[in-house]
Amino acid sequence: MTEAVPKPVLVLGLPRSGTTWTAQILAQAPGTRGVMEPDNEKTSAVAVGAKRGLGRFPVLLPGMAAEDYRRMWSWAFAGAPNHLGLRIGDRLLRSSSEVQREASASGSIPARLRLAGRSAGWGLGRSRTRDRAGTREAEGSAPRVIVKSVHAPLAAEWVADNFDVDVLVVLRHPANVLASWLELDLPDRDRGLDRRDVVQERYVKRWDLPPPGAAALDRAVWQLGLLTAALEEEATRHPHWLVRVHEELCRDPAEEFRRLYQDLGLAWSSRTEDELAAGDRPGEGFALQRRSSDAADAWRSRLGADELASLRRVLRAFPLQHWSADDMPGDVCAG
Repeated sequence: MTEAVPKPVLVLGLPRSGTTWTAQILAQAPGTRGVMEPDNEKTSAVAVGAKRGLGRFPVLLPGMAAEDYRRMWSWAFAGAPNHLGLRIGDRLLRSSSEVQREASASGSIPARLRLAGRSAGWGLGRSRTRDRAGTREAEGSAPRVIVKSVHAPLAAEWVADNFDVDVLVVLRHPANVLASWLELDLPDRDRGLDRRDVVQERYVKRWDLPPPGAAALDRAVWQLGLLTAALEEEATRHPHWLVRVHEELCRDPAEEFRRLYQDLGLAWSSRTEDELAAGDRPGEGFALQRRSSDAADAWRSRLGADELASLRRVLRAFPLQHWSADDMPGDVCAG
């Protein structure tokens, strides 16, 4: 007896936008399986080879060829099944240094990680996930896969064009995102996207964007504006995609996630309620625990005048839909 593989869910957002929390809450639904950041070359050996030449944030439009990248997503949407080559590749990746992993994310892949990527890529083969060529069949009852990514905002339409998936875009107030990037000294806050020809052609010229300038803070805000505006624009072009704002999810998590579960056709359970309750406590850094009631306006005590001034100045050039430069007032407590 066979049944159609259930349509995966792709949870998309920026780094530090609440996607991990959102995806993990969704993955509490019965009959689901979570796959976190299969395209993060710092934690996924498959991504090392699949993204070679594409950069940390691939820029792809429907119709563009990227076969290794497509195979990675096919594997992820099939639930990221394990195999010997993957185990070897992940072991090589875990034993590498942070310097080596950062070099890989920056495009200069060390020999050790090139080997990890090749090893993990062996045996991916044909997945059993849905693609646009038709619905594939799986033996028995297959889980619904929840895949989370923060590195595919500029390739979202390419992924959705190649695979039959439900897309959920998670947005977060730019000031909250910036505060987290700065506090964690996140290397992903500036990946030189403004220097990529495809970004110039696809976004900078079309939106008439000024260059970010030399200051590290302004460059981070420029990338933040680019990724946020791109996701908003993509979601507008695809009204069947779901969009959620992290701060709104935090204001009443139980009610908002019940509605999201309903929109995605997921079954609510006590396990979901327990997971929400367990995460509603103080936390910092990369921990998922947060006081939901404090999340919406956390930036007001975390950003100073310089950061807010940069947000207002740089974001004014971007066609943002959910926020404007005026949503970053200067009369807040520096911290």
